[in-house]
Amino acid sequence: MSDSLNPSFSSEAEFPDLRPDVLRRALMAPRGPIPRLEIVDEVGSTQSELIKAMREAPDEWPDMSVIAANRQTEGRGRAGRDWQTPKRGAITASIVLRPKDIDVMRWSWIPLLAGVAAVRAVRKVARLPETGLKWPNDVVIDVPDASEVDGWGTWRKLGGVLVEIVPDPAGGRMPLGAVVGVGINVAQTAEELPVPWAGSLATVGAPDVDPSVLLTSVLRSMTRRHLLWGEHGGSMHGSGLAALVRDACVTLGQEITVDLPSGEQLRGYAYGLDMAGHLVVRTDSGDMRTIIAGDVRNVRGA
Repeated sequence: MSDSLNPSFSSEAEFPDLRPDVLRRALMAPRGPIPRLEIVDEVGSTQSELIKAMREAPDEWPDMSVIAANRQTEGRGRAGRDWQTPKRGAITASIVLRPKDIDVMRWSWIPLLAGVAAVRAVRKVARLPETGLKWPNDVVIDVPDASEVDGWGTWRKLGGVLVEIVPDPAGGRMPLGAVVGVGINVAQTAEELPVPWAGSLATVGAPDVDPSVLLTSVLRSMTRRHLLWGEHGGSMHGSGLAALVRDACVTLGQEITVDLPSGEQLRGYAYGLDMAGHLVVRTDSGDMRTIIAGDVRNVRGA
């Protein structure tokens, strides 16, 4: 079977499973950088499964190992949110990143690094160049003729990234690594999407994307940028990756509202990113605030 895009899929029965032969041929040695690739039909959460496996046998899951699934029934998003997908409606995968000789303080860039990798893969495979990254980890696209949704306007979330650090069970200073979960909605109908601001590639004008091709592109994009980051000792600026993030981040330059974990709501202008990838906001009162975590809403042109 070729790697080419399939015709438009109109039902679950027609939507193809991930193709292990295509994925392994494209991603594993000698053609690709991924040392281990496990593909399952159904799993509770690729993220939970990979973290558990890493803790039990860390040496069996080297840098850039992957678990992918046709369906996950207990998927987890940021801040503990649930995320489920209909069978064969989305790509769901988790990848181990084990940065060598990079200070753990620089790992705060990993969600943005993975997010921009996913954005660039969607742009390439789905031919949607307007796809962008909503800080810190949402893959989004503006659909100008869509109905307005409170806090989102006409933006739609196509997917996202979840990064979890796995501590060293022996208590060492350096973690075992980071597990990066990525999910992108591919073929769900509007009725299958969980919230009004969600979108799938099918609902925004790309109904014929083959999940194996998209997942291949996401993983190639992610591993390429991970390796580049490592080659530059974890410097996002020296590697040029910080510039890629800024170019892809649609939050920057916008008037926004941020819901902070403390319950505080902050309004202001998304001024830029600091040296750790945190969002810098100029508040309505003129103060500069650095946001480490929060939900960005009301993204609109400034």
